[in-house]
Amino acid sequence: FDAHNRFEETLLHPLLSERAESAALGTPGLPREVRIARIVDDHVSQHRAVRDGLDAGPTAALRGVLGSLREHLASEERTLLAPLPRPGA
Repeated sequence: FDAHNRFEETLLHPLLSERAESAALGTPGLPREVRIARIVDDHVSQHRAVRDGLDAGPTAALRGVLGSLREHLASEERTLLAPLPRPGA
């Protein structure tokens, strides 16, 4: 789990930067690099929260972690696996 997350985290910024070259990844009034940094920070924070929850132990806490993991995976599908908008579209 930790090795997967570290590997993913090393690829995330370069992947988003490359993606930003062909898509409007920026938010109006917010530079692309700032947007990318926020996405990466949020994603890394989600990884840490899941890890902390997995270390918690009790069943109730584990249920919460599994819910967070579902949200994390859904977020990845929405942001990282979504089709790229075409420039000018």
